[in-house]
Amino acid sequence: MSEPARPSADLLSARRQLERKGYLRGGLPPSPPGPWRRAVDGALWWAAATATLVGGVLAGSGASWSDVAALALAVAPVVGLAILAAAGAGRRLAAWWVGWGGSPQGVAAALGGVAVLAAALGLGAGVWFGEIASDHVRLLAGLNGIICAGIAGLAARRGLQRALGVTAASVSSVRTRSCEVIALLAVSAAGTGLAMAPPVRPSLFPTPAGFAAPPASGRVAVVGVDGLGRGDLEALATLFPGEGWEQVAGWGWVEVEGVAAPLAAVTWTSIACGAPPRQHGVSVLEEVQLFGRSSGVGLPALLRGPVVALWSPLSLARVVARPALDRRLPTLWEMASRAGCPVLVGGWWGSWPVRQVLGEVVSERAWLGGATGVDAVTPALAEVVQAAWERGRQAPAATDLLAAELVRRAVAAQGPALVVLWLPGLDLSARLPGDTGPLAVAARLHPHLQVLRGLLERLAEAGYTLWLVARPLGSGAPFAASASVSDRGRRRASSADLVATWLNQLGLPPPVGGTPLSCNQGGEGETLKTADYGPPPPPVERPSVASATVQREVLRNLGYLR
Repeated sequence: MSEPARPSADLLSARRQLERKGYLRGGLPPSPPGPWRRAVDGALWWAAATATLVGGVLAGSGASWSDVAALALAVAPVVGLAILAAAGAGRRLAAWWVGWGGSPQGVAAALGGVAVLAAALGLGAGVWFGEIASDHVRLLAGLNGIICAGIAGLAARRGLQRALGVTAASVSSVRTRSCEVIALLAVSAAGTGLAMAPPVRPSLFPTPAGFAAPPASGRVAVVGVDGLGRGDLEALATLFPGEGWEQVAGWGWVEVEGVAAPLAAVTWTSIACGAPPRQHGVSVLEEVQLFGRSSGVGLPALLRGPVVALWSPLSLARVVARPALDRRLPTLWEMASRAGCPVLVGGWWGSWPVRQVLGEVVSERAWLGGATGVDAVTPALAEVVQAAWERGRQAPAATDLLAAELVRRAVAAQGPALVVLWLPGLDLSARLPGDTGPLAVAARLHPHLQVLRGLLERLAEAGYTLWLVARPLGSGAPFAASASVSDRGRRRASSADLVATWLNQLGLPPPVGGTPLSCNQGGEGETLKTADYGPPPPPVERPSVASATVQREVLRNLGYLR
């Protein structure tokens, strides 16, 4: 099929001169846009797409103008390359399609629709996978991306029509073009405004001026284990009879819903806060520092890779570990501390940097890397961390030694208390290089299992209401088991319900949004007064850039960063 002949450059020039003089006023369509006008239109869409991505990534973070400008400068080349690549591929595909007998108008319309879909998906990487806490802000960012994608599709359709020689259908009226320009400018302004909008804290009730809670009356210990599935408990009872695993396997248990994630930090922080990542704000372990800035930004994985690949060879982008400074909700131990209950925390994700609490904390920074700074461990336990790492030398052994020492201190303490421990030894040992045969793996895991069983026995003998929260290898759903859970209880629960249960067993009011499980100590349906525990307490000391860099390498070497 032959294509319509394209007008020559001289004919187009003469036509524009006649239009300016008013001779062509009437029914004739306007002449196709010149190269400068097409360049301006492309630049406008480029700016709008960049602003939409930046707004989706930074929305609700209260970013400064310099932060917005730095991220826009880093993202703009990636967006431009994506536009050029899509334009080249679209023209080749259109020419091939027309060569096989497709109608130029139909081909242009179909590929224009594909451009809309591709633009919407690309912009959605920043909008939907960014850390946006507010559904209202997420909706605004999504609408911004849809408008931008729609204009991109219309522009792609006109460009393909011009490339295929459909001159009469490739032009747009002055009114249409003016509307598109106004829409693109509005999208750019909205994206920038979303990026600079102040953060929205997802609290159902305002933080009370004065917080009052009844004195704690219980003793609760929550032991988290990485690398242990619910079915493994029955297997342990069979493989190691007489070691007490049959008793643990007989505890009541529930599957924890809504917290399974590829990153262990996200899962354990969701359990500790009793909320999903979109609410507590911790969804990645890395942030990118751009152009030598001390502050970083957490980028979605689809956007982080191209940005780092483009700017890191020029030493203008650096990936560092992202501390949980941006966590927007308090953890279990921070709620208990605010209510006046002493806490003892060992290694649980979300405890770095150490915050101002009533008790002692060994954060994951010290737990996994042996750091003894004020941001990593409370001063009273700094020597304990140093001694454990001198003996253990590696994370699997050192964390077991640290857990044993903290349990010894917890058993010696009197009165109500909350103990929160995280044991990664099983998971780390299973992933260590070496013989992967079942006997070799079992030999590596058995010492950690013995330590775990001993810790559970000592805590139970000291009068603690004991909870085992375990996450299987991979990203499966965790489970929570306890002798206090009624066998008649439900088999599924949210992390909010678990936090409410633990605080209830401490004699403290549960947080808003959670319902205590049915336990042997009390009924599920009893009316309990809830409380708003407010935002997280401030950190004792903000981690330095050097500390964040070292932590990133520790997490990467242990396999926690992807």
